[in-house]
Amino acid sequence: MGQGQQDAAQSLWRPALIRPLTWSFLALLAASLAVSGAARAAPPRGGPDLAACPATPKGPEEGIARTRPLPVPAAMRNIVRASRDWFAVLTLTGATTCVTTRAKSSAEKLRLDRQARFFSFTWYGYEEDGHIVVDRAGKGTTIETGAPPVFSPSGKLLAAVQQSGAGWGGLEGMAIWRVLPDRTEQVTLFSDIPEMADWRIDGWSGETCIDLSAVPNERMPESGTDLTGVPRDRYVAVWARSHWQFTRHDKGCATR
Repeated sequence: MGQGQQDAAQSLWRPALIRPLTWSFLALLAASLAVSGAARAAPPRGGPDLAACPATPKGPEEGIARTRPLPVPAAMRNIVRASRDWFAVLTLTGATTCVTTRAKSSAEKLRLDRQARFFSFTWYGYEEDGHIVVDRAGKGTTIETGAPPVFSPSGKLLAAVQQSGAGWGGLEGMAIWRVLPDRTEQVTLFSDIPEMADWRIDGWSGETCIDLSAVPNERMPESGTDLTGVPRDRYVAVWARSHWQFTRHDKGCATR
């Protein structure tokens, strides 16, 4: 075969060999990209199961016009997912615990603590509000603390106080909870605290005394917002051998 014939044969052979290889490579590359894109779009595996939350019966929802799920930050969706009526929360054991959001018009400050054990958020509804903490240990425990709670120095206790003007707050009182290895349980609730404004927990003194304060209504400024410099009445919640007591104490835990 002459040189011209060899060149002609090679020119015919190369496309026959290269085309299948090229198209196979491109098909493989396209399939790989498609799988990669699908993996990025898929929800995280092992997250909470919204199907585990029961159906909510239809009923009146005064003042609540929300028809969409409450928003969950993207970075938290492997732990919390939302439907119209529920937050599904993944527990530390891989189960799902459900928190109803049906009568809540909005949720703010969705957070996980540093150990990722406690998920919490502040909620608002029709003339009411509160703060929910979900202990993800065990099967999951949902507690209404009314306002963000304050942990004791050991982290084994937490306390919260809330009192709303309308009396429709999530807690309406002062409560203490105990943190156990597999759950959080309420220790005590003081539902008859004096009617005052801006109740708050000022801090813990060890594990047995809690400083609280509030502003009497007669001292509230006309604006009702800036309480800087307004004298506060001081109270303590103190452990007394077998139970907690709530009482007025002008000097607080430090001088008890």
